[in-house]
Amino acid sequence: MGRRAMVSAVLLAAAAVAAAGSGHRYAIRTNPMTCDYCAYDLEQALLRLPSVSGVEIDIDGVIYVTTTPGHVLSADRIKALVLDHGFDFHAMTEVNP
Repeated sequence: MGRRAMVSAVLLAAAAVAAAGSGHRYAIRTNPMTCDYCAYDLEQALLRLPSVSGVEIDIDGVIYVTTTPGHVLSADRIKALVLDHGFDFHAMTEVNP
């Protein structure tokens, strides 16, 4: 299985988990991602946050993050994480699940 197919499979699994939860869902806007490994690395960093239950990455520069029920994300913490992984941070908004 190629890296792109593997990343797609992981993203589909994350989307299924996110849809099943009832936490908050956020859209984080950043610059487009040209490297599958970089997108995967950022996804794994977000999933390591204790309040995150799912991550979907659109390589055009939108990251959807779902939290576990009862948790909210700090924009400052997410901004720092995104910047630490080499991406620009444009905005973070809460969206409907």
